Amino acid sequence: MATYKAVAVEFVNSDDPLDTEVYITDDAQDLVNIDDPEDRVMAAPDEFELGELVTENDFHMEERMYTDDQGYGAGMFAFKNLNK
Repeated sequence: MATYKAVAVEFVNSDDPLDTEVYITDDAQDLVNIDDPEDRVMAAPDEFELGELVTENDFHMEERMYTDDQGYGAGMFAFKNLNK
């Protein structure tokens, strides 16, 4: 069973490929598999504490709308299971 950690999202705030400055946002979190950092999912806002460890049985995925600097879209987000 995979274990995930809630982390702040890092991003580059520029369309310039030479701008490599990384920013961290408090507004968005991902759940990252601690054994496979390539396995990451967007976490729903206010569902997880930064640094919180959860197993794949502790959350479920739902499609939701979101907005960001580029506009809006739909994506899959992790939500805590209510029966935990």
